[in-house]
Amino acid sequence: DNVLNNMPPKKEPYLEYFATECDEFHDMGAYEKSTDVNQIAAVYEKYRENPKTAYLGCSMGIIYRDPEDSYYDEAEFAIVKGNTVFGNLMDDVRFYGELALVREGIEKIHEALPDYKYVPMRDVREAMYPEKMTTEQLAEALDEIAEAFDPYEYRDNVERGENTVQEVMLDLRSGNIHSYISYLKDIVDEECDLSVRAGVLMERLKAYEPELPKELEPMVYVNYCEESDLMNPRCQKLSELDAKTAEMDKEWYAKRDPKTEEPTKIAKIYVTVYYAEKGEQMLHHFKKSMDIGNGHGGIVSQLKYDNEMKLTDEYWINYQKGKGSEEFQKYMEDLTDMQNHVLPYLQSFCNLEEKGVKERREQQIAERYEGRADERVTSTEANEVVKDVGKTDRKPAQQKQAVDGKDKKLSIHERLEINKRIIQEKQGKDKTERGVDLGVRTV
Repeated sequence: DNVLNNMPPKKEPYLEYFATECDEFHDMGAYEKSTDVNQIAAVYEKYRENPKTAYLGCSMGIIYRDPEDSYYDEAEFAIVKGNTVFGNLMDDVRFYGELALVREGIEKIHEALPDYKYVPMRDVREAMYPEKMTTEQLAEALDEIAEAFDPYEYRDNVERGENTVQEVMLDLRSGNIHSYISYLKDIVDEECDLSVRAGVLMERLKAYEPELPKELEPMVYVNYCEESDLMNPRCQKLSELDAKTAEMDKEWYAKRDPKTEEPTKIAKIYVTVYYAEKGEQMLHHFKKSMDIGNGHGGIVSQLKYDNEMKLTDEYWINYQKGKGSEEFQKYMEDLTDMQNHVLPYLQSFCNLEEKGVKERREQQIAERYEGRADERVTSTEANEVVKDVGKTDRKPAQQKQAVDGKDKKLSIHERLEINKRIIQEKQGKDKTERGVDLGVRTV
């Protein structure tokens, strides 16, 4: 029958499980072993609860038995120490770690001690998430683990239908990964079922490098708005929200109180704008709040109004000067960069600005500045000189208008230049004899 009937059957390898009161020297304390993992798990927990022998350092592990191979037979490995199942200890013992029998034994120990922290072998951990994860994959994994870790808190903070993945993607692409790493560390410290997965995801986050699609429109996240319609969805393209807010602002501004000329309805909105110019690998972002319904238009138009006011409002400028020359210089450079580069870039993705809104914004800025100038007239003699300089600077432009025969206002850019010169005159930056100002860039 093609079988050596007079030969004994081959004995297959198997596992024994052990528990000992002293991991380093088994003879110094009690020691038990068995093929029943649940029995040994109960013994191990009894050893841990014994205060008389706790100082010895108990452990639980596996004994690989192979009656047919004396070289590998009786190899012993401590897998459980304290309240942790260290499956990763087999990563350094390649031959045994690759055996299906050993892997199965580790899983059985984990099942017998379900409340213990579990650290699986390296390949098991790496199989949980790809080694190189895209921004979208990371965002989806973070959203999934957040909901699984605390579903009640997740539902309290995330509205139904809200695209949280898109929000996380914007965070990651703008370099904000530290808050997510901190959150994952909290899950790891909880020593729960998700701790291992959180640890692996944390390693993936640390190795993540932001990457941006070739064509990425500026995005905006609505942190809060008194008009709920503008918060759905919370994360949307800047062009889409700009169109919504512009239409809403136009409609509300048209319904002004006939007596006071004030809008009857205004809604406050708080947004975070994300953008990146071509060739950049990370998103820029800034936060702003604005009022919808005051006639200043959509999101981008509101941003222009706010930026132009800060460039021309002398009270605000003087307040910033009080913070120190270096900080003031940086502040003015940021405003100028916003005015000359960022806002035109954002505007390029939106519809052209309505002429009426633009003129109204410029008129409000001019009136506000002129009002401040009138206040300065009654204050000090030095401010009178500043006003005279302003009149002198405005005169050529006014003469030009008279020659053209047109009753035409100065553009906002022309008025900005005039106002800057007024400020510089007051600061004395146009006087070359002030050596301390030589080489200092004026804004």
